[in-house]
Amino acid sequence: MTEPAGTPGSPEPTPRREGPQRNEARSWLIVIALALVVGYLIWFSIDNTHKVEVHWIFGTTHGSLIWVILVSLLLGAAIGLLALWLGRRRSRRAQPPDG
Repeated sequence: MTEPAGTPGSPEPTPRREGPQRNEARSWLIVIALALVVGYLIWFSIDNTHKVEVHWIFGTTHGSLIWVILVSLLLGAAIGLLALWLGRRRSRRAQPPDG
């Protein structure tokens, strides 16, 4: 006669082995994806090294296209974060205090 699961003396179920293997496969996929992204960014940087003119309101400057792209990215991110911070600050001030 077999004993129900969970009673003393019953055999324990075998542990599932797909958990660690699945995590290892996921880790390798992440590493490969990051390597592809880094490789693409390096290729993008090398491909965009030619000089371009940047026209300002009061003048013109010359610079490498990759630097123009990176500075534009950083300025856009900074302006976006500032707008987000100001919006949250304004919404907090508009709410009445609890109490």
